[in-house]
Amino acid sequence: AFINTMFGGLVPFFGHQLAYTMWFPYDLNVPVLYYLSVFYQWIVTVLSASAVVMIDMLPIFFMAYIIALLEKLCDRIFDLKKHKILNPDGTINNSKRIDNKKELLRLIGYQLRIIEISRKIERIFSIVIFVQGMFSTLILCTTAFTLTVISFSNDTALYMKVATYMIPMISQIAIPCFYGSRITAAYDKISSSLFHSEWMFEDCEYRLNLKFI
Repeated sequence: AFINTMFGGLVPFFGHQLAYTMWFPYDLNVPVLYYLSVFYQWIVTVLSASAVVMIDMLPIFFMAYIIALLEKLCDRIFDLKKHKILNPDGTINNSKRIDNKKELLRLIGYQLRIIEISRKIERIFSIVIFVQGMFSTLILCTTAFTLTVISFSNDTALYMKVATYMIPMISQIAIPCFYGSRITAAYDKISSSLFHSEWMFEDCEYRLNLKFI
């Protein structure tokens, strides 16, 4: 998007025409007014492309943030394994047991905050992603059908234009789906981390707190 808009602004300098058809309330044959109009179209297009790209990527940034929080949670759960409560002689170290309980309670609060953040992000962006996915799917189907009726040998330029236009439509669908599956995988990893956290040496209260996670 940035490359297209940046180079699209150079079109008028080679063809002495506006990059985009647009009405202006003055005579474009005046050189100063013409180049002022060219610059206006170029800067507005660059800013619009920036806004569109950021709107598309903002939910992805937050989804990646949730993935990082979940992976951090899994690492902290797995680290409970390092604080074994057994002494070298096989007896229980009560101080380490208390430390593990406190850490586990902190992890429960940490997980609840992650869930709260996830719900806020879902509440804000779910409709946006749904509408974007719906229209991207519609455009994807339309361009795919268009490719079936265009002859590559007879109209190569149009075929390549439609084919390259289809790539960002695929990306707009594929990227949120990819990061959504990453969130699911990161959340499923919590169960594995819990299982490998030496819970069998803890008491009933610890195991009960473990079930809350």
